[in-house]
Amino acid sequence: MTAFAIAPETGDHQSAIDLLHAEAFGPGRYSRAAFRAPEQGPHDPALSCVAIDEGAGALLGSVRLTWIETAGTGARGLLLGPLAVQERLKGKGIGKALLRRAVDAAREAGAAYILLVGDKPYYWPFGF
Repeated sequence: MTAFAIAPETGDHQSAIDLLHAEAFGPGRYSRAAFRAPEQGPHDPALSCVAIDEGAGALLGSVRLTWIETAGTGARGLLLGPLAVQERLKGKGIGKALLRRAVDAAREAGAAYILLVGDKPYYWPFGF
């Protein structure tokens, strides 16, 4: 098992996150909701986080949160995603740790809701 730490996303992570997204989602990634939301505004780096290998310092995973607003109601929530983990490390708990941290960050930020589009069996145990 790779020992990892969850940390806030910084600008230093951008190129590694871009590579991770390219590997995880391929060239069609820009048609996904989590990649299209930033067209309306960028993700919130203060709420987004990364998983870092404690030994090597390498990026293992990432999750982003982007503020969105429900039309007609003014309710502000957060779009969760993309959530990505290096392929070789899937099933090791990294994605779940990132998801838990993102949900906690959304609650602490006072988001009225969290919206995501994803795999129901994966997200269901977390209340989605």
